[in-house]
Amino acid sequence: MEGHAAVNAIKNIKPEDLSLPEQATIYVSLEPCFHFGKTPTCVDLILKHTISRVVIRVTDKKRKVGGKRIQKLRENEVEVITAVLETEGEEIIKNFLNRFEV
Repeated sequence: MEGHAAVNAIKNIKPEDLSLPEQATIYVSLEPCFHFGKTPTCVDLILKHTISRVVIRVTDKKRKVGGKRIQKLRENEVEVITAVLETEGEEIIKNFLNRFEV
């Protein structure tokens, strides 16, 4: 699978369970992506499937994009919980974060 975890999770919903995301909470290591690349944006996919709550471990510190995705989710009535064990999360994904330093 090439997609981000959120994309893969949503793609793997069984057809008979397509109504469940409205009641779901999605947990992500890093603020969901907001740009088009090899996969659809995670934020748009979360909104399309009306997932009601997003728990984010590490918020994006990049000035150009940091926080804008959280704002878009909240503007669309998604409950967003941030910084859940953020220091520990940053340690776990530090190699990834270092590749994309501002």
